[in-house]
Amino acid sequence: MKHGSEVRADGDSWLLRIRARDTRRVVGTGVLLGDRLALTCATVLPHPEAQVTVDFPGVRGAAPATGRAHPRHGTPGSGAAGLAVLALDRAPPGAAPAALRRAAPPLGTPVVIRGWAETHDGGPLTIAADVDHTWGEDIRLAPAAHQDLPEHGCHGAPVLDHHDPPRVLGVVLGIRPAAAGAGAGAGAGAGTPFARMIPVDTLLRHLPVAEKWAAGRRGVEPALTSRTSPGSTLLADYAERLARWLTDRGGPPVRTTEVEEGSPRDHTLRRALALADRELVHPRPDALSASPAATVPPIGSLDLAIDVTGRTAEQIAAGIADRMNLTVPGHGSARALLRRARLARTIALLGLNRAAEPADVAELCGELAENGCRLLLVHYGRRTRAERDAGAMIALRQRIARLAADLDALDVRAAQLNEAAQRLAGVVPQDDALTGLHLDYAVIGRMRAAAGPGAAPDGLTAAVDRLDSGIRRAARAVAAGEAEAERRRRRRDALREEFDTYRSLLAFAAATGARGGDGHDGHDGEDLEEQVTAEHDAAFGALWGYFDPGTAGPALTAYVAAVRRLLGLPPADGERKEDRKP
Repeated sequence: MKHGSEVRADGDSWLLRIRARDTRRVVGTGVLLGDRLALTCATVLPHPEAQVTVDFPGVRGAAPATGRAHPRHGTPGSGAAGLAVLALDRAPPGAAPAALRRAAPPLGTPVVIRGWAETHDGGPLTIAADVDHTWGEDIRLAPAAHQDLPEHGCHGAPVLDHHDPPRVLGVVLGIRPAAAGAGAGAGAGAGTPFARMIPVDTLLRHLPVAEKWAAGRRGVEPALTSRTSPGSTLLADYAERLARWLTDRGGPPVRTTEVEEGSPRDHTLRRALALADRELVHPRPDALSASPAATVPPIGSLDLAIDVTGRTAEQIAAGIADRMNLTVPGHGSARALLRRARLARTIALLGLNRAAEPADVAELCGELAENGCRLLLVHYGRRTRAERDAGAMIALRQRIARLAADLDALDVRAAQLNEAAQRLAGVVPQDDALTGLHLDYAVIGRMRAAAGPGAAPDGLTAAVDRLDSGIRRAARAVAAGEAEAERRRRRRDALREEFDTYRSLLAFAAATGARGGDGHDGHDGEDLEEQVTAEHDAAFGALWGYFDPGTAGPALTAYVAAVRRLLGLPPADGERKEDRKP
């Protein structure tokens, strides 16, 4: 930096641009942590001893720094996350550290990726994206406009929320560009680009040094694992059941369990919660490696574990909203906010029978279940009859919500099938069956409204069972109709292709004068042309109007025969001379 030049932060002073020292090409993006440390993707360093140039575009007048892998905070490519911490030889005054935010954002949450083009000219790229999927330690982001991301310039790019000022929810460590030939408007699938984000929770698991710059609710409250002792007895069968449930490989979406506080069962439960969290590190990795694999849930299979002892439903909802990075309006209700969000998260609630308002908390659990959450509900001690009934109702509400979603999806498919039936013979609409299912669903709603909150009214479970069976029957019928419609479309398309072939052949013959059928078989050319025109119109109407193979097939055969006679061609395979129309 030249003597006397002004150094001043103009924007996101923590946002760094990383370039190769030899080519000056942009190789990635970094996030300033403070203490002359920068977080980025390990791929920016071609080898552990490599040096890179680090720019501070948000600090006017700042000279570039030199960065190299920090010797004590991970090495490039180490661990599952592929993170790297750079030690910088300088950091300009006014460059503030980034605000890291732990969060488990709901599906569909809008975020922003800030990176750079692969040349170092111009400002940072701002790319809108949505939380698309979560698995293990990672979160997948889908660019909102299905645009490609710079393959190098966005490695290590921060992912920001829409808070003011924005917080860093994670960093981009992998990019899949759109498949060759995929349209810009392609939906989710093989041709859609996406970015792999390492959330702050996972980042802290691999790089604890960053914790001093992190805020936000932890996935598992520290108090829930503080009593877990490495020497405690592990109940292997119980651990396997918990691991299967957390992996979503078995059991209902709402699971209720009973534990005695301080017991081996309690220890086994808390161990499962800790192992499923993205951030927590097991205190004894050697003991964990010796554990049966079936007792270890996947990292990231739990989004939140919260002790609800002494808490009201609104306080619990506020904690959940905080973990999801949802901002509750000034005097608004966290519960109302959660009802509007597309949660679909996995949440463990411990101590339901010790909540300040157990009945109201049970109602909140029902709302979460209806909103797609998988719930692990923990009671300390034996449940009362009322608590068992309340738990059964929570599970039933989840099931009813799922059936409602299934019915909505069937409505869409049935509407498409009905449209196909208007165009294709032999395709049977399923409107009547779905109308009956909607009536059954309305009956369930009236039964719930009449009974009020709490236990399920008499007959509700049986009514849900009937609706479930009816939806499965209707789904099979719709699937059969879709398969039949697809077969008819393929048949129609094959006939259309043959029709177009002969129409093109006739046009070519007319353009070149290559017609040898005038007067052939005792017919004059004018009569043959009139017959071709008539057969053309009949076949076209049968193939592009309401399609009935029994009508369209013979109509096409007649058109093909007429064209071949006009052109002086021998009959098509399978056509006998006596079958021709006079």
